[in-house]
Amino acid sequence: MNEHKRLYKIQVISIIAILISIFLSFHYYQPQTSNFCPFGESFNCNVINKSPYATIDGIFYFLTTDMNLDVPLVKIPLPNATVTLVIFLIIFGAAYSIGKNKPFWGMKREKLLQLLRVLLYISLAYAIYLAYVEAFILLNYCIFCILLDVCIIAALWLVIGIKKKAKKKVKRRKRR
Repeated sequence: MNEHKRLYKIQVISIIAILISIFLSFHYYQPQTSNFCPFGESFNCNVINKSPYATIDGIFYFLTTDMNLDVPLVKIPLPNATVTLVIFLIIFGAAYSIGKNKPFWGMKREKLLQLLRVLLYISLAYAIYLAYVEAFILLNYCIFCILLDVCIIAALWLVIGIKKKAKKKVKRRKRR
């Protein structure tokens, strides 16, 4: 698959992830739980989205409560879905800029590819942590969270396939 197709697919995946993240962020801020995604006993987004793990400070809660580590509980009440929204906005912008061969935040192609890889590897690691929390602590799954995980994996796979541009060889003339 050529680079332009990969970049286009990354942009489409980013839009899907952005929409899902907006939806999850909206429901996080709702005062009561809603019936937006109960698909049975073990598939209920409300359980995930209203849990102490639904925000960035959920990591500290996990380390303190579930891992019994002496870690201070730091309050960062920013929903994971909102962080994912920001990350995929950046991914979309970077992929679009690479495709148009334009800088994004002052970064050119190679730095943007590096940014994409770093963001997606960090997102994958965080998604694995959240999947662990869903499967082994909350004993519940969020179908929209799983879709975001698929978006992260697919975007990472596409980014990994984009090769660095080879440096042009400069022809040297032989001196006589």
